[in-house]
Amino acid sequence: MENENKETVTNKDVALSKGSLKIVAGSLCVVTVIILLLTSFYNVDTGQVGIVKRFGKVIAIKEEGLNIKAPLIDKVYKMNVREQTLKFSYEGDNNDAPAISASTKDMQTVLVSVTVSDIVSDPMKLYRAFTGNHVRSMMVPRVKDAVQSQVASYTIEEFIAKRDQLSKDIYNDLENTFAGYGVTLTNVSIIDHDFSDDYEKAVEAKKIAEQQVEEERQKQQKLIVEQENKVKLAELEVEKKKLEAEANKIVTDSLSKEILQKQMIEKWDGKLPYVTGGSDTILSPEMFTR
Repeated sequence: MENENKETVTNKDVALSKGSLKIVAGSLCVVTVIILLLTSFYNVDTGQVGIVKRFGKVIAIKEEGLNIKAPLIDKVYKMNVREQTLKFSYEGDNNDAPAISASTKDMQTVLVSVTVSDIVSDPMKLYRAFTGNHVRSMMVPRVKDAVQSQVASYTIEEFIAKRDQLSKDIYNDLENTFAGYGVTLTNVSIIDHDFSDDYEKAVEAKKIAEQQVEEERQKQQKLIVEQENKVKLAELEVEKKKLEAEANKIVTDSLSKEILQKQMIEKWDGKLPYVTGGSDTILSPEMFTR
């Protein structure tokens, strides 16, 4: 009897154990299903695409919104396809890469800050080429090479005067390379530049020399004008004397003896002046009319 009771208890324990295992197994299954369901859904934000890989192979490109993937075996890489701008500038300037050091045609060193804007037009091609590391692997070194190559075709003075044209040349240099990887280039702009200390000193010295030359030129020009004025004044004085001489000659030629006598008579006040000479000779007006 006692043995039968023990066997009954043992059977009950086994039944309870089996029941517990079924509950645990069922719970694990439910949890697993929930986890699989949760990992099957993913969201792609606006301005992005989802690149789906299965066992390392790109199998699909998903647009923005809620999407489904095979759990555990599918991986999703999200890539921005809105316009992005890479900024090459000085340290501490919220840049993506350092400003680019380049040499001009006349061997002057210039530090160039530039922005490059682009849109990913073929995300699958770009991802297959660089697996998401296209900025560091392709864009940054290619932009640096293009800037250095194009700056080398300009003198330092042309660099300053034709900065917009230089930006266009860099754009043209990069456009085909970017397009070959599924990236559309939209804009290239040189936003700043910094010359070497030696060049800045040379520019300052040149400005001072040009100012001195200009001051000397103005002085020489002033002297020339003054000399020209003196010559003109002398010529005017000669012309004036010439005209006066001609006028006097005309007047002299027009004064005959009769006219002179008439003028003298017109100016005579009626008194007869007499002059006593040293030999008791008296001079009268009649003596001057003979």
